[in-house]
Amino acid sequence: MQRGVALIVLAVGPNLALGDNAGTDYSAYIPSYSATGAEGTPTSARGWHWPFASEGAGSCGERHAYVDLGVNWANTARLYEKLVPSERLSKHWEVFGFEASPLIQPYADDFFRYLNGDIDEPLVCLPRAGSTTHLSEYARRLGCDLRNRFGKRDKYLMKNCMFDMFRKPMLDLKTRRALNSSTLIHRRLAASSCEDARQFQGRRAVFTLVPAAASGETGWMRLSSPPPVLIRGGAFEASERAVANKITQRFFEHSSRSAEDYVFSVPTVDVAGWLAAKFKPEDYVVVKMDIEGGEHSLLQKLMRLGRLDVLDVLAMECHDLPQKPCAKLLAKVRRAAPGLKVIFEGEDYEGIDAYSGMPNATEFAKWRDACNLHSSLATAPTAAGGDDQAGSEAD
Repeated sequence: MQRGVALIVLAVGPNLALGDNAGTDYSAYIPSYSATGAEGTPTSARGWHWPFASEGAGSCGERHAYVDLGVNWANTARLYEKLVPSERLSKHWEVFGFEASPLIQPYADDFFRYLNGDIDEPLVCLPRAGSTTHLSEYARRLGCDLRNRFGKRDKYLMKNCMFDMFRKPMLDLKTRRALNSSTLIHRRLAASSCEDARQFQGRRAVFTLVPAAASGETGWMRLSSPPPVLIRGGAFEASERAVANKITQRFFEHSSRSAEDYVFSVPTVDVAGWLAAKFKPEDYVVVKMDIEGGEHSLLQKLMRLGRLDVLDVLAMECHDLPQKPCAKLLAKVRRAAPGLKVIFEGEDYEGIDAYSGMPNATEFAKWRDACNLHSSLATAPTAAGGDDQAGSEAD
């Protein structure tokens, strides 16, 4: 039997791109939580799971799916175009993006609507950076490519300069109450149904954002999402590291807020169970996975289910966890699915899609003018031993 390929990307909160499957009720598998607060406090502590059977799976033929686990500023939403053979690009693609940060979700939601042709491209007056390296490219254009007293480029000085420059738009980031809904998550996960996919065969791709964290289990997690981390790599689980480091502490020095004000309770989706239920080995599925350690539980769950066979390409950044080294996880994956193509960010592919690199000079000038950045150049902070301080900051 010839295998298909599925590409998976994790993002949060997209527009419902595909039609609802009225015959399927997923409400029992979605956690209920308050729609009145930014934190989404759950009304029930019980977990939820996906049934491991895919309705209608036998009637759809081969599907092409890209699942982006960790959409960030939507700079990997079209990464599948760089990861698959060119002959696959003429097929219809279902793109699902998962994003956990409630502060990024509103922009990601609008950007997915833009990709679906529903609205004009949204403006964000922040660098759409997914890493410190990517942020450094913006810094060079904006006068923040700073050097320490030894004449070396200094990440600590660069970050502080950029955070000072973009302080106002970062503090202006807001959550969007409409995305804080178990019903919305239910509808968007259901949009992957086989019948819905058939409705859009005339379109090159349909994009659906899921405003939730990707995991191998359902429930809730505490997510630390202070604005400074959102333009250099994204949010992280609050229990994994200190909520505030030196740079975030400095960012809030003259503010009534603190990093603790940006800790959210967010729902986690059992993506392993969802994949197992919604795709079959004949589909072509690509998964991009950058979920800050969540890859361990997700891949372990897929192996327990015996369903790694639904994946064809796994593009990932793996994070070592205490007692959970990446080498051990990847060895188990390769034994369980020797035919699965596993590639790594930074080694086999660049961590952004072809549309999200630095804009050309004209486009950059238009963005700078629209965001009124001319007079925003901040006085760079000084730092004794900048290299040493930079080394203590996560990229």
